[in-house]
Amino acid sequence: MDQRHAPPALPPNAATRLATLLHVGEAASTFFGNLDYDATLASIVDAVVPEFADHAFVDVAADVEDESAPPDTLRRAALRHTPAIGDVTIPSVPVGQVSPYLPGHPTAITFRTGEPVLRSAMNADVIRDGVPSEGVADAYEEVGLRAGMTVALRVRHRVIGVLTLAQSISGRPFDTEDLRIAQHFAGRAAVAIDNALAHRATTRLASTLQRILLPVDLEPVPGVATGSRYLAAGAGHEIGGDLIDVFPLPCGRIAFVVGDVQGRGIGAAALMGQLRVVLRTHALDGMPPDEVLMRGNRLVTALDVTQLVTCVYGVIDVAAQTMVVANAGHLPLLFVPDEGEPSYAEMPSGLPLGTPGFRPGVMTVAFPPDVTVLGFTDGLVEDRTRSLTDGLEALRTAPLPSAPDELCAAALLASGRDASHDDDITLLALRLV
Repeated sequence: MDQRHAPPALPPNAATRLATLLHVGEAASTFFGNLDYDATLASIVDAVVPEFADHAFVDVAADVEDESAPPDTLRRAALRHTPAIGDVTIPSVPVGQVSPYLPGHPTAITFRTGEPVLRSAMNADVIRDGVPSEGVADAYEEVGLRAGMTVALRVRHRVIGVLTLAQSISGRPFDTEDLRIAQHFAGRAAVAIDNALAHRATTRLASTLQRILLPVDLEPVPGVATGSRYLAAGAGHEIGGDLIDVFPLPCGRIAFVVGDVQGRGIGAAALMGQLRVVLRTHALDGMPPDEVLMRGNRLVTALDVTQLVTCVYGVIDVAAQTMVVANAGHLPLLFVPDEGEPSYAEMPSGLPLGTPGFRPGVMTVAFPPDVTVLGFTDGLVEDRTRSLTDGLEALRTAPLPSAPDELCAAALLASGRDASHDDDITLLALRLV
């Protein structure tokens, strides 16, 4: 082989350094697939321990998580120690609590200045000088603390936290090349934290909005017993646009609504709230069910929304023991008698609200006192593993009690719904009394 074309010799530890760089880079790229705040923080320390460091801590500015917190305070957001320390217990500040660094600690310096701090030769005295917690320095001395560095978690020219890394029992050093790797990693981690915080704020706002607008704890209505449930989608999902409502009308009648705004987040929850107000307002004006849904259709059309909006609106005549129902593309109501098998109302489905040429389907059906009617959204009966037809049949053939609250609980159980479902689920049960 012509030596003039041979690749240059790798410097000492270059292969190990390259493997570390590739590992850290790959780990950083995984942050953006998860918008859960706590999971993002845990993945940051998991990515660097034990492959790159023996100890890792993420401290986040307290006012980033809570605007009312002091701006100069750090709060422990994540930590991990290498399993190699065995039975040695390092009394670290728990996640969620304020990190009491003194001004001379490297983490405090980086948070204050934004500049990294590298201590290639470090001992427990640094810990004693910077952390007032008793026993921390002794524990690090026991595992052989030898090096440490701190790098800023910076977003839009602001330091939102600090990543602290340390070496001990592995005997590995830290040098300027390690610091560059850590800074690259911290830059990606900071963006992931910021994204997760933004997602959490949006989700909380949507959740608050829906709690205000969705009356799951229904007010008592004379003449009818009710039961209801609302289950938000599983972890990591935004709030949705499910709708239920029950309220009295003049002349001894009772109105009810079950609806579903497609999609998630603030937009779906806000549209659901507007629709509820419009439907209730026109219902109280005495409009018949089909005209009430026509007014709802006008709202959805005027807003020019892209979401699919389905809804069933019914009026119960308590004295006549009948029910008039108008449907806008929603699932059929399930009638559950005290004796005999449940059955779905043979109601015309109509078109979803906002559809060109919209006209709701309307039906009148008997509603005797020995029957409970159950309305629900598609999250109860349909998911990625089960078709809508199969889900509806499984619900109909399940053993279902007729008492409203017990019926809601049994319907959830029969459909196998728990925290793993990926769509909101809303149920409303009604029975004359």
